[in-house]
Amino acid sequence: MNKEQLDAIKARVVNTTPGAWRIDKKSDSRAYITDVWMDGEDNGLIEVHRFGESSKYNDAEFIAHARQDVPALIETVEKLMNVRDVSYAEYAELDAENKKLKKQRNALEFHLKVSSKALELEGENADTFQRALEKIYDDIGILTSQEIYRIVEDALEGTMRLGGDDDE
Repeated sequence: MNKEQLDAIKARVVNTTPGAWRIDKKSDSRAYITDVWMDGEDNGLIEVHRFGESSKYNDAEFIAHARQDVPALIETVEKLMNVRDVSYAEYAELDAENKKLKKQRNALEFHLKVSSKALELEGENADTFQRALEKIYDDIGILTSQEIYRIVEDALEGTMRLGGDDDE
């Protein structure tokens, strides 16, 4: 159900006779008619004609209770639509954060591979290579040079930290 459909139902409810409606099974002398009074006898009457015993008073009860049931259902649907909208917004935020973390993970994996190659280089070539890597990571703003060094050192020592303060 979309908002337009819900608004149309709400408009129909607003245009009905207010108050509780009631069933009067004996107000009409004809056995096949059940009366539904809208907020007392002075405000309106619906005659529900039934044919056969299968429906008994069920249709009249449905009509009479619709005045209270439909607004209650509308309220519940609106609350659920609100929850849905909040959930979609939260999902979008989590999805954006997840994409950001995936990019960071991919960058770290790439950096670890490149850094391991850089460690194989010697002397001036290694220094030049490391400065180039630092420039790349500073430009894209994923991690600071200090965090990159710590990650590489930790990876080489067999542990892995994703930056931040030590727990020590």
